[in-house]
Amino acid sequence: MAAPLPFSTVSPKLVNYSFLNTLEASGTLDFYAGSGINTTESYILRTTTFPSNTIEINTSSPTLTQDFVLKKEVNYDLEFKTGQVVNGVGLVTLGWGISGNASAVIYGQMIVDLIRVRDAAETIIGTATSGILEKNGVGYTTTQSTLFLSLTRTILKRGDSLRLSVKAYLKNNTGTFGASIVFGQDPENRDGTIIIPSTDDTRTKLIASVVFEDNS
Repeated sequence: MAAPLPFSTVSPKLVNYSFLNTLEASGTLDFYAGSGINTTESYILRTTTFPSNTIEINTSSPTLTQDFVLKKEVNYDLEFKTGQVVNGVGLVTLGWGISGNASAVIYGQMIVDLIRVRDAAETIIGTATSGILEKNGVGYTTTQSTLFLSLTRTILKRGDSLRLSVKAYLKNNTGTFGASIVFGQDPENRDGTIIIPSTDDTRTKLIASVVFEDNS
């Protein structure tokens, strides 16, 4: 009679990678950024798409200087229920834009950080900076950016949160003339007011593609 198969109590892994590199024993997982509301609005990361409560983040500044100044920061969080190890080169893709001014040239820039949050303490895993977007004259100009994140090998334990911090900066070339900066945050890539995927080459979908080691 054949020997019975051994009984195992090991729980199955719950993370499904969208790509698995067997040589480097790593996989890439896409996280979609957006917002939901329960009395107040919360900004979240999820591994599946959902219709964001707010499609765009649009911030106006009545006065600017000739140095880049942070005008908006949004933090998107996901708490981990199982341990994982971040390691490799990730991507963040986002659509964004700036408004112009008849009296000044306006410049915008985006910076993203990937952060581990443990017991309220933040550890930056990777950071990336976009190119500079320029607008001379009134109205909006938009663009689509892909940012490379060189990720420091970092252990995420059960209960840690992965945070995507998106920061928007503005400046001008003269005086104190103001402007606006906008970026998309809709996992379903619906049209916003300024960023309109159905008619231009930008997306409201904001995605962080993070590389994990296969710790099976």
